Amino acid sequence: MLGYMETTAFDSMTPLPDMPDPWESTSQPSPRSAPPFHMTDMIEAEPAIAARILERHEALSSGAAELARIIRRTVRAGERVVVTGCGTSEHAALGVADILRDAVRTADVRPPGHAARHEPIAAQAFELSLDPPGGGLVIGISHEGGTAATNAALAAAREAGARTAIITVTGRSPGAALSDVVVETGELDQSWCHSIGYVSPMLAAVGVGALITGQAVDGDRVAAVLADGAADEAGAEAIAGYLGTANHLIVAIYIGICAYAFIHFYLEFEEIAIWRQGTYTRQDFIVGLLMFLLVMELSRLAHPSLFWINATLNPDKDPKEVEKLIYADLERLKKEPVSDIELEKVRMLVRRSGVEQLESTQGRASNLGESTVFYNDPNLVNTWPEKYLAVTKAKIQEVAKKYFVVSNRTVVTTVPKAAPEPAARGGK
Repeated sequence: MLGYMETTAFDSMTPLPDMPDPWESTSQPSPRSAPPFHMTDMIEAEPAIAARILERHEALSSGAAELARIIRRTVRAGERVVVTGCGTSEHAALGVADILRDAVRTADVRPPGHAARHEPIAAQAFELSLDPPGGGLVIGISHEGGTAATNAALAAAREAGARTAIITVTGRSPGAALSDVVVETGELDQSWCHSIGYVSPMLAAVGVGALITGQAVDGDRVAAVLADGAADEAGAEAIAGYLGTANHLIVAIYIGICAYAFIHFYLEFEEIAIWRQGTYTRQDFIVGLLMFLLVMELSRLAHPSLFWINATLNPDKDPKEVEKLIYADLERLKKEPVSDIELEKVRMLVRRSGVEQLESTQGRASNLGESTVFYNDPNLVNTWPEKYLAVTKAKIQEVAKKYFVVSNRTVVTTVPKAAPEPAARGGK
């Protein structure tokens, strides 16, 4: 659970709570229908947190000092330093890599007798987990230390022969258990947008960079810079208001498009060319696509666990016969356990899909939105593959018997309209 923060008595100078002990992933923060929002509180707290994190890592016995020593040794050995993360922490990893790269350049750390060096770089956690380095150092960025992709990257890197480190709230986290060095930030973000979760690892990296270069960091100056960035609260509220208006406009436009698609589909169903074999216009294609998306979204909202079976037939096949074959397969699932080969094939598809869906920013955003809207669990974006992989043969049979019954079945058969007979040619 997130540490309890009183809405009307937030003190930006008071340290934020640590992670729960024993460690557990946090839940969504309490909803607030009016300012101050959780994120506003966290932004207000950033200057004081900056000073505390930098002070925490000044000592030569700190985790930051140990990480600075390992970074220097790694670069001097001619090996790569890779910073990795997922989601918000991926953006933080980019910032951390820039800070460490600047520190390495300032200190002119390089292999003895070499003009060139490997400078710290950033890598996306999913990609790194699939292709980990065989040496060097991998630094994970994970605010809570429980992000599946980042932990997979750390585990893969360690197995491949690299040293591992993590910048996270606490050394009690799963990510810390996969790391040789832990740099603790000590304070848990209380907002879902993770403003502190983004800023705190970069502040820790500033501390690490200072230890690499031997140059002291003025914590008061850093805090002042953060405070200046958040000083124009009225301007920020105005920008947020514009964005809120734009969001309502976009939603209104989308609803209008969907309404148009529905009316067009309803009134001209028989004439929509994509439902018959033959040519179709650009309007037909756009309307058909929008209608398909609308039906899919409405069905998910009404029935989040709706099970679909689609079959596209060749012109010479009988839909009734194909329907019988589908029913026979569903009955087989009730009576016989699936084979090991079938189950392993599906599990392999789940693993591949889990990686492919989160490779792009758009894919990650779509999955995060679906997990939040349909299942009220944003973290499902990280855990859904494991849930699928945990399904057993017995569970498949149990679900098939419960849900694959005639009373639950809805069948839609779409048959192309017969092509008109060609007109007889006249002539002598």
